[in-house]
Amino acid sequence: MDRAVPFYTDVLSFHEVSDIEVTGTSYERLMGVFGLRMRVVTMRLGDALIELPQFLAPSLGRPIPVDSRSNDRWFQHNAIIVSNMDRAGTVLYLPRASTRDAPTSLSRELT
Repeated sequence: MDRAVPFYTDVLSFHEVSDIEVTGTSYERLMGVFGLRMRVVTMRLGDALIELPQFLAPSLGRPIPVDSRSNDRWFQHNAIIVSNMDRAGTVLYLPRASTRDAPTSLSRELT
């Protein structure tokens, strides 16, 4: 979360709406995790909201596998609609932003 919030605010121009900690049986059932304690930061960009969850407990989770790919079933995507794709791409590739992988072409993945 310490890296995610600055990325969303400084690079993508989101605004932080709330930063709360949640716990209890309703959240445990929602996430399917017993003993859940979770931090949830809500961010806004225009009319769009996104919730960034961070599991604080239990501490038995596993890190994201090193060989993960965007077509793995567990992987989740977010899309941000922009009016100028070239300008948006320039913002993402400024020195202040870092990406894990280069963009992937669907046609390359399907062949």
